[in-house]
Amino acid sequence: SKPIANQIQAFPTNSWISEFEIAERIGFNCIEWVFDDISNPIFTDTDKILELSEKFNIKINSVCADLFMKKLLFRENSQNIKLHLKILEKLIIQCNKLKIPIIEIPLVDYSSLKTDDEKNQFCNNLSEILPLAKSLNIHIALETDLPPNHFKKLLQNFDSNQVKANYDVGNSTANKFNIKDELKILKPWIINIHVKDRFAGGNTVPLGTGD
Repeated sequence: SKPIANQIQAFPTNSWISEFEIAERIGFNCIEWVFDDISNPIFTDTDKILELSEKFNIKINSVCADLFMKKLLFRENSQNIKLHLKILEKLIIQCNKLKIPIIEIPLVDYSSLKTDDEKNQFCNNLSEILPLAKSLNIHIALETDLPPNHFKKLLQNFDSNQVKANYDVGNSTANKFNIKDELKILKPWIINIHVKDRFAGGNTVPLGTGD
C-alpha cells in the first residue's frame, strides 16, 4: 500500500485485505503486521485474517506494536500502565490465535528509555505479563536506541527466554552504532530484523540511498 500521510509505516486500514494477495504476487511468504490503534482488525477479524493467510500462503511472522510508542508501559501513572498492559495481554492472546510468534515493542523516539528509573519501570511492568506470553509461546522483541551493551543489560534484567531483541539496521546507522559490535553482543537475543536505510544522525530514506 502507499504510505499513509507520509508516515514511514502505518496500518493500511483501507487496504489490509488486499495486502495478502499483493504480497503473494510480489513473492513474499510472510508479512509484519503493524498495530498502532486499538481499532486494529487483529482484535476483531481473527477468522478473516486466518482465511487470507491460508488462501494466499502468507504467514504473519510478527506484530510491530507501534501503539506502545504512544501508550507507554512506563513513565505514566499506574492506572494508565494497567490499561496499557491489558491491551498487550489481549494482543498476546490474539497473536496466539493467529499463530503469530513475535510481538515487537518499539522503545525509540517518544518511547525511548531515557533513565535507569524508566528502564526499571519498564522491566517491572512488562514482567507482569511474561507468564502469559510464555504460556502461549509468544516472544516479546524489544527494539531500542540503547548502545549495545546497555541493550544487553536491559535484556538480561528480564531473566526470561520470552524477551528477545528486534534489530533495526537503519536505526543503528542513525545512532552511529558499530553494527558488527552490535550483532556480536546482541546475537543471543536477536529474533527479528528490520531492514531499512537511514543517514547517520538522520532520517529514514529509500533503501539503498542512505548510509
